[in-house]
Amino acid sequence: MRLRKFMIKVRNSNKLLEDLQRIFESQSIEFLSPQLDISTRWNSTFLMINKMIQIKVQANMLITQHSNEFTNIHFDDNDWKNLNKLVSVLSPFYSATLTLSSSIYSIIGDLCLTFWTLIQHLQYEILVNQIQYLLADSILQKLNEY
Repeated sequence: MRLRKFMIKVRNSNKLLEDLQRIFESQSIEFLSPQLDISTRWNSTFLMINKMIQIKVQANMLITQHSNEFTNIHFDDNDWKNLNKLVSVLSPFYSATLTLSSSIYSIIGDLCLTFWTLIQHLQYEILVNQIQYLLADSILQKLNEY
């Protein structure tokens, strides 16, 4: 995935990270550091995608400035639309995780209501948004196994 490659390249290069920081400074915007996902924490994928959307302008500027280092990494309008759609599918899962993990004593009612809400969200995505259909459908199938 190009997004992950971009994040790894920037995070592993002091020069690229510093240049990204300079881009933020030149725009008088607080620096937002690229965030990598972690395979054992599924929410980290949501956070990585969400962070990339937040730094879209700055990331594109960095890619333009260092086109020789990002030869196979670029993002067109369609890529950004797809990232936004992924966030719309995953966002309720992130919120549900925060809600359930913030309670010291979660009760089964909280879990059932959250689970039901997630299923409703996925069913809506499947019916309304054809592009997110495959993602939402595969998540829904997994939830139904539980």
